[in-house]
Amino acid sequence: MRAKHAFNLIEISIALGVIAVGIVAVVGAFPLAANKTRDAMAETYAAQAAADMLALIEYQGRQNWPVYFEGSTVLPAAKPSGGTARGGVIADTNGTIYGTATPGAYHIIRYTDANGNGTFDIGEIVDFEAEMLVWRSLVSEDWKTSNFPYSEAVRLNVEISWPVAVPYANRQKAYYTTELSRR
Repeated sequence: MRAKHAFNLIEISIALGVIAVGIVAVVGAFPLAANKTRDAMAETYAAQAAADMLALIEYQGRQNWPVYFEGSTVLPAAKPSGGTARGGVIADTNGTIYGTATPGAYHIIRYTDANGNGTFDIGEIVDFEAEMLVWRSLVSEDWKTSNFPYSEAVRLNVEISWPVAVPYANRQKAYYTTELSRR
C-alpha cells in the first residue's frame, strides 16, 4: 500500500505564486475602477448643472425674451473665454454653487454639506468643481443658409470644463445645447 503524502514545497510555492498573481491583478484594477467612477460622477454633475442652467435661462428668457435673447448683455452672443469664472459664489439648496465673474462664465462647486447647515463652509468636501460657459447663437435651418433672427429663435450653448485646477486647454469638456423658438 502506498502512503499518502502531503504537498511538497514546490507545489506550495507554485500555488502561492498563482494566488499572488491573481491578487496583484485584482488590486491593480481598483485604481482604474476608482478613476472610472470619479469620471462618471463628474460627467453626471456636469450634465445636471448644464440642464439646470439651460432650464433657468429658458424660464427667465421666456418671461422677457427681448432682454435675454435680443441684443442681450445678460447672455453673450459669443463663447466667453475659458478660465475666467473664479468669482463670487451663489449657493442653491442642492449643494451646488454658481458664481460668476464674467457674463456667461460660471464657477460651479458641487459639495457635500458635511456640517449640515445648508451653507458652504471652509473644510467642506468638494465633490466637483468646474467652469461653465454659457452663450447664445443663431438657429439656422439645414436646407437654408439664412439664420432665424434672435426675435424668433435662439440656440443656448453650454460648455462645462473640469477640473478647474488645471489650465483650461487641458481640462475635460462637455458640451450641451438646446434650441428655443418664441411662442
